[in-house]
Amino acid sequence: MDVDADQFAESLSFLRDIIYEADFVSLDIQVTGLHSNSSQPQQISLFDLPSEWYMKTRQSASSVQFLNQYGFDYNKFLKNGIPYMNEEQEKKLRESILRGNWRVGSSLDKDQIKVVIDKVTRWLDLAEEGDRMTLPGIAGFQAYEVQMVLRQALPDIWTVLKDEGVVVKKVSQPHRWYLENDSCDQIRCWRQEILLSARGFSGFIEMLVRAQKPLIGHNMTMDLLHLHEKFFKPLPESYDEFKQNIHSLFPVVIDTKNVSKDIWKELHFPQASNLSEVYDVLSSDLNPTNNSGPEIIHGSKCEKYAENKYSHKAGNDAFLCGSILLKVAHLILEKLHGSGSVDEITFSQYLAVLDPYVNQVNII
Repeated sequence: MDVDADQFAESLSFLRDIIYEADFVSLDIQVTGLHSNSSQPQQISLFDLPSEWYMKTRQSASSVQFLNQYGFDYNKFLKNGIPYMNEEQEKKLRESILRGNWRVGSSLDKDQIKVVIDKVTRWLDLAEEGDRMTLPGIAGFQAYEVQMVLRQALPDIWTVLKDEGVVVKKVSQPHRWYLENDSCDQIRCWRQEILLSARGFSGFIEMLVRAQKPLIGHNMTMDLLHLHEKFFKPLPESYDEFKQNIHSLFPVVIDTKNVSKDIWKELHFPQASNLSEVYDVLSSDLNPTNNSGPEIIHGSKCEKYAENKYSHKAGNDAFLCGSILLKVAHLILEKLHGSGSVDEITFSQYLAVLDPYVNQVNII
């Protein structure tokens, strides 16, 4: 299912239930790159030690070109994207809000805010007390930003968020004072709403950490780097410290590329250079356990991925990754115990045969 900023808050409880009911969580992160203080990223080599690879990748350039190549919808992302922040950024924002000097930062730039203020100011010149105007197309974190700035700049207006956008109402000074002191809209409530809205997807990642479910990815080292930097803390200089941090967040990590490499060698499967090709081989008759493996279907609200291929779309790739995990685990289980020897297979049995691959990720 696709969830944008408008739907995120109402979908969070549904997503939480899914996480806690799941045996594992498969992820794929499509983002624009890691923060870099270096203008000259170093060339990665096949001969790099893991620590050397980490240091170079930590300074990697943006992957915007890759995302553009595969049709990443930047217009949709910029309009409907869910905000996020790591713990350090959240701390700074919280302190700024509490000091009362919070300013518009990431979601809307100053020029956009100036346009909104000018538009409302021109309307105010002709409006009478009680008149309303609507600023359409503003939702999520942007809606809180716009309302906060308008309330600070214009003492004779009040704002509310409706389905159609931010509604601005001209009010008297006494009415404004009453609204500001109403229990449902005190400034402390606003500050908390702003912080929660700004955290956005970070709240979902926090739920993922608390659930302590096995985390599955394919060639997932970059995914882990992004998880660390975008939602936890800036990447440390030490590779060992990075590994310790990830292990504290996600005690069980399985990289399906690492798992599938051994199977490919042993069964002489044809070369598969990407996630989709690995899935296709395991779903074909080349896989001796293809007909006896678990039935894998798409969940509700995810039917579009069953009808069409969406290569390099995060939702589709995460589904393929989870499917590969189950297919490879079933193959290993039957190799160890023989075909049909286990009547009712549980995920715990799959996890047991995958134990040699736990917390080992592919680097190149």
